Amino acid sequence: MNYHIDPISIGVWYRGKPFQTNYIGTVNQDALIFTLGLYLSSFTVGYSYDFTISELSTTSGGAHEISIVYEFVAKPLHKGIKNGIG
Repeated sequence: MNYHIDPISIGVWYRGKPFQTNYIGTVNQDALIFTLGLYLSSFTVGYSYDFTISELSTTSGGAHEISIVYEFVAKPLHKGIKNGIG
């Protein structure tokens, strides 16, 4: 689930298979992901934290991620092509 109001976006995601059990009989679940993004004119800056909810939670502790995205302006591939109707 994401909520976006320019220029900010926040979200919470679930990573796992909640209706499937693994070989030891527990639910296949991995993490809750919390996201935060800031959208500027051609830049996007994002932060996310993966909070581990699986059996690995005592050893991994989760993960932080920062992203920086720059969007280039694309030029048209074909310039000056005229319509064949004359």
